[in-house]
Amino acid sequence: MRVTFEFVILIYFSPMTPYKFLILIFVIVASALTSFSQSNYLVLSNGDTLIGESTLIDNLNANVMKVQIKTADGKQFFNALEILEYHQDGKLYKPIKVYDIITIGELKSEGYLSLYYYKNKGEYQFSQGFLQKLNGESIILPNIGFKKIMADFLGDCPDISAQILERTLTSKHLDEIIDSYNECMNLITQTKINSPSIQVDEELNDLVNDIKATINSSEAENKSDFNELITDIQTRIQEKKDIPSYMMSAVRDMARENEDLLKKIEVLLNYPSNK
Repeated sequence: MRVTFEFVILIYFSPMTPYKFLILIFVIVASALTSFSQSNYLVLSNGDTLIGESTLIDNLNANVMKVQIKTADGKQFFNALEILEYHQDGKLYKPIKVYDIITIGELKSEGYLSLYYYKNKGEYQFSQGFLQKLNGESIILPNIGFKKIMADFLGDCPDISAQILERTLTSKHLDEIIDSYNECMNLITQTKINSPSIQVDEELNDLVNDIKATINSSEAENKSDFNELITDIQTRIQEKKDIPSYMMSAVRDMARENEDLLKKIEVLLNYPSNK
C-alpha cells in the first residue's frame, strides 16, 4: 500500500471520527513498514534486485554458503557465488573467500584495505575479523601473532609496518591502521599517476626491499623514519639526482650498530644512478 501526501491530508482535514483516526494510524504504520522492508534487499551477480529479508544459511558441510531471502513471492535460495551483495537492517554484506570456503561477510569499512566480519561455522554472530586488499590478498584478523602477521601483510606501506613492529600501532588501533594504510596506498597511487614515468630498476627495488626488511627485523629505533629515508634515497637514485651529504650521514648513523645493514646501505649509496 502506497501512502501519498494528498491521501494523508485528505484524512487529516476530514471530520475526524474514531474510525478515521484508526485509518490514519494504519496507513502511517503501513507506510513506515513498507519503507523499512525496501531497505532490505539482495543484488544478484546478474544485476537483478530482490526486495526482502536475507539470512545466511549455516551449512557445516558446504564450501559455498547459501543465503535465503523472503520476498513477497516466498522463500528463495542463492549460493554466495550468485550474490553481489545484500542489505539487511542497515548493514551491507558481501561474498568473501576464507581459505577454500565462499561465505558472506559483513562489510565494516571499504577501501584499498577492507574490513569484514564473518560467522565461523556453527556460530550465530558475525564476529571473526577478515581483511582484504583491493588486489585480492586477504588474511583472517589475527588474535595471536598480530604484530608479525599484520606487519608482513601491510609491508607495501613500510611506515605502517614499522609502527606495528614498534607497537606504536596495536590490535587496539585497528581502525587507525586501516585508515593509515588506505591513505598510504592512495598517496602511492596518486604519485604514480601524477609523476613522470620512471623506468623500473628491479635490481634497485630488490636492494631497497632487502634493506627495509633488514630494518624492520632489526633493533633499530625509529624504523618508520629509517624506511622513509631509504625511500627518499631510492627516489633520488631513480631520478638521477645527487644524494646530499647530510642524508648519507643520517642513514649511516642510523645503521651504525648493525654491520650487515650498514654494508647494504653502502651498496645503496654507491648505486650507479646512470644505469
